Amino acid sequence: MLCYMIAGAGVKTHFYWSMKTSNGDPDLLQSRLDNIVRHYQNDHRNCFAGNDQYRGARCRTDPNYLPQRTTLRDPVAIQLTTQWIRDTQIYKNPLDYVHNEHVDREYTSITRRQSATNPRAVEGHKVLKRKGNNFKATIWDTYMDTIFPAVN
Repeated sequence: MLCYMIAGAGVKTHFYWSMKTSNGDPDLLQSRLDNIVRHYQNDHRNCFAGNDQYRGARCRTDPNYLPQRTTLRDPVAIQLTTQWIRDTQIYKNPLDYVHNEHVDREYTSITRRQSATNPRAVEGHKVLKRKGNNFKATIWDTYMDTIFPAVN
């Protein structure tokens, strides 16, 4: 809950970005999640610099970058936010989230809305394509392979 008081939507965005750019590596996903607090402390040494597939985080690519949110300085807030991140299911079970087919889904259009209570909505909202459930078949196949391993 504390992370939402500090930077709720930003933390959520970091979680999705971490899953999207982890390249199927659960250790990399955890490392990127650990970096969220450092990012909000204005320490960008470990922020994503970019690669051939994804452009880097703005804090690493924009020389004029200035933090838009309050910088974390209070040791209690830092400790509580770190603990909150590490207590999430995504952090505890990263292997379950590195191949998540719903991350970075394609979209059909972008709608723009005005809202006094949600300024981020002014930037636009992607109308995402319908979620697939291919992961269910993958889970079933993995389960069945553990029960009935293939004989070589």
